Amino acid sequence: MITNRILKALKNPEKIVPYIRNRYAPIVAVNPMDRKCTFSDLFIWRCGNEWKTMYDLFPYIRLLNKKEVLSTIETCKCRLVILSNNGNFLKETEIKFEPTKKNLLNLADYIPSSMSSNQYGTFMIFHENIPRKEILGGGYLTERGYASYGFGGSSTLSYVHGNLDAVSGKFCSRGIEELTFFKSTFFKRSFQLQYLFTPGNSYEIAITNPTSKSHKISINFFNNQGEKFKTIEKKLSNLGVIIVQLPSCESNFIISITSNLPLARPLIFKSRNQKFLDVFHG
Repeated sequence: MITNRILKALKNPEKIVPYIRNRYAPIVAVNPMDRKCTFSDLFIWRCGNEWKTMYDLFPYIRLLNKKEVLSTIETCKCRLVILSNNGNFLKETEIKFEPTKKNLLNLADYIPSSMSSNQYGTFMIFHENIPRKEILGGGYLTERGYASYGFGGSSTLSYVHGNLDAVSGKFCSRGIEELTFFKSTFFKRSFQLQYLFTPGNSYEIAITNPTSKSHKISINFFNNQGEKFKTIEKKLSNLGVIIVQLPSCESNFIISITSNLPLARPLIFKSRNQKFLDVFHG
């Protein structure tokens, strides 16, 4: 079967690269057929040092299922898995909520107090009551919701959606087991941020690693003429995240990230005069 696909690809050279990428470095999590497997993005939490992270938890079972199914569902269940910035397990919490109500989670309520001060890390949310596959048209449900971030005494939050359906896990009575991840790429890839960084603002970029391996990444800085003038190298742990404070520059610049990650798309935290302004994808 694989040989036949390879031969077909060779007859159509323009399909070779997409075939190799889809097979050996897909930008979605492994999709087990087991009904007990559920999927989540690899989200970022920031707590302590005046940061707060909130998460909107939606009852997808209510939004997607038919009325006759809803009458048999009294509560929805999900598991919140909290990890450190190095991808180390911190805590797992089962959350029960009504199938007709949105829940707002304050991540600080679930992070161990020893880790919540001036720290950041990743988290995942896995649902138990997932809609039947026939309702999803052969697809699968992924928790790809919106995390929101605030800083200081401001009541205004900035929202950003998850990056990709990065991790899958089996929802069992004992917790989440048998995690599967993105595959690392064989050749390094360069991700060009679609953003122009400007003087007068302060920037941090946050990069997650949804693969099963640690990776070295290079953050490359270019001026208006496309000339590289600086490179910052970092090591990124499996299921971890790094937040890098970008240096101040006197003129506009752009960034590319080189790594073996399938998609090294970061979050950008933007501030000015020590006041948090916004968070968005690069």
